[in-house]
Amino acid sequence: MMKIFVGSSSEAGLVDTEVRKILEDQDTLPIDWRTQFRAGEFGLESLIRIKGECDAAILITTPDDKIWYRGAEGFSPRDNLLFELGLFISALGRERVGLVVATNQNGDVPKIPTDLAGLNYVYYKAGKNAGNTEAITKWVLHLRKLVGSGVKSFENPFDVLESQFSRLPQDWKDDVENYIIEPFRDQSYSALRGEFTLDISQYYNSLFTALSSIAGTDIRIKAVSLLSHEIWDSDPFQLQYQDYNLQAGKEGVPIQRIFVINDGVEPSLWATIQKQLENNIQVKVVDARLFSKFANLDDIVLLQGTAYSRCYKSQQFFNATNRLKSANLNLNTNYCNDLSLSFDALWKLAKQPTPNIVRMQQKSIAPPGDTFEIYDLDHDVITCEQAAEAKAIPLQNELKTIVTKTSNGIIALHLRGDRQIYWRAVKNILDVKEAEMLSKEDLAKLHLSDGTVSAILDPVWSMAHLISREVIQLDFVSTNNSTRRQYFRFDPLVLLSTAKHMIGSFEKQV
Repeated sequence: MMKIFVGSSSEAGLVDTEVRKILEDQDTLPIDWRTQFRAGEFGLESLIRIKGECDAAILITTPDDKIWYRGAEGFSPRDNLLFELGLFISALGRERVGLVVATNQNGDVPKIPTDLAGLNYVYYKAGKNAGNTEAITKWVLHLRKLVGSGVKSFENPFDVLESQFSRLPQDWKDDVENYIIEPFRDQSYSALRGEFTLDISQYYNSLFTALSSIAGTDIRIKAVSLLSHEIWDSDPFQLQYQDYNLQAGKEGVPIQRIFVINDGVEPSLWATIQKQLENNIQVKVVDARLFSKFANLDDIVLLQGTAYSRCYKSQQFFNATNRLKSANLNLNTNYCNDLSLSFDALWKLAKQPTPNIVRMQQKSIAPPGDTFEIYDLDHDVITCEQAAEAKAIPLQNELKTIVTKTSNGIIALHLRGDRQIYWRAVKNILDVKEAEMLSKEDLAKLHLSDGTVSAILDPVWSMAHLISREVIQLDFVSTNNSTRRQYFRFDPLVLLSTAKHMIGSFEKQV
């Protein structure tokens, strides 16, 4: 379908609507300028992008502004419309650009610069029998003969959506924008960078397909696992994924896997590690503190060969039973190369797994603050700055805990005392549309107040947690014991003992 950009001034709305209707009746796709100028783009940037996506353009001139030329009164089209006309003539050629010259109710005609003599004019007049349809149809037929097979074969579905947007009932538009157009726009931009959002089924099925077709090639696999033993033991998708890994290892596919552990592994996860070692899969382990220093690594499966790059990355609460919230696939070679370099650096620092990492007892998820030593201050403190000064510790070591309300429930955010939250990053990590600090009134309902939010005591301990990578890297952190005059001091790795947590980077850049 031939795509034709339709441009006009705001005052020419009625003519614009009629022209687009005639073009649609001629089985062309009119591109409405109102939907093409995107947030974050300068107008010229949008026009430069648009001119590369269209087969032709038709600009509508109307007598918008009164002028005096050589002593005579007249009317002129808007300057920006003449600029767009020149831009499209330069990009598409004079023969592919039409100019609609519309009169107003008084019969006034816009003055057209003499330099545009010879352009394809379509004179538009008001009234049912004005011949406008015939004139525009004639121009389209001329255009078809000219363009022929040169019409762009790829029809942008986003253009189709937006070209029909103006026809929707008004009370539909917000929902169509929120649930169709905006997500499609985001996904389209990501796809142009080689990034694709996958649901759980798509993630595993794509992985299975990739793993089943790489034997005998030069493709190698580098993987990082943050998963709990429950997932490796019982999740049907993960069990099937493990079988594909073992088969690939038997067939000689080079596989390196790093398991991220906290204070040891469960016996069942140790059995998983041993099974992989027995099937030619190289395995190493690292603790969470070391892993957190590699900001671009996550739960990944990276496949690379001479002319092949793809990386699967999952987002999940580490210890949650339903651990995968979403995942993505990235085909960008540079991105995969950067991950590969980070993986290689971490691999050199990781350790060979030995039986002494096995934890013979289940770890407790009771609030650790119940058993920690309590320290006293001689006055109340509320802010992180006040607490760090009173304790004579660096501000970065004072744990800042923000109880947050999200569209998926309440979560506790933990970051260094000298950092501020970047809320957009929080939303991205949690895959939620809304996230904001809990109000004082809602805090009070949890029997909490400013200066008494303790990360390692209930009710906060029993919440889901998002922990900054920077916090995990610290030697120690300090927080209150639900009062404003007493506090704890502990290793931040303790936070990884919670039942449901994630590690991420969500601070404002300084």
